[in-house]
Amino acid sequence: MRREGEEGGLGTVLVLNSLLYANTPVKDMGDGYLLITLPETKDTLVSYLVKPVDAKKFDELKEGIERVVKSIAM
Repeated sequence: MRREGEEGGLGTVLVLNSLLYANTPVKDMGDGYLLITLPETKDTLVSYLVKPVDAKKFDELKEGIERVVKSIAM
């Protein structure tokens, strides 16, 4: 993955510094994008659009993010 408009390749790492909760929604927005909504503070949310570089990895990315969030939030 890489941030839109920034240099990066297949080895680029995405780091989200956020409060996590086990039911963090990871939603398919179509056109190969995932929407992840995370609490930024106790009262505010922030959303990120994520798109894998390789469209064939979409399901793997979605499942991986959901698995990581659930394991951290436990």
